[in-house]
Amino acid sequence: MATLVYLLEFIVGDIFDEYDVYREDLKIIEPDKKIQVEGLTAIQDILDFFEMDNPDIWISFTVVGLIMEEMGRIPQLGDDCKIEGLHFKVIESEKGRIKRVNIKQVLNQPIESIK
Repeated sequence: MATLVYLLEFIVGDIFDEYDVYREDLKIIEPDKKIQVEGLTAIQDILDFFEMDNPDIWISFTVVGLIMEEMGRIPQLGDDCKIEGLHFKVIESEKGRIKRVNIKQVLNQPIESIK
């Protein structure tokens, strides 16, 4: 069943309304290569952005959880690690809590600086 909004969007293009999700937690820095996310961003959102499959081996649901799982400790400002073709770098923290992380896809490439 088509609604009036769907018909209008079909004619004029997308209309932002209260049912649309506005993503403030994911900022594109380099299209298809590098993003900046909040620490509590869902891993699935990252995998969807980079069009990657979930390896089903992670127990974590958030970016910070995944980094902690990989490092075996609480990440600190400036820490970085490579996980399944993605390079994660902690760029902002507050009182021991990771707030922002840069993520760059590095499939089969040496890790570059992702300031």
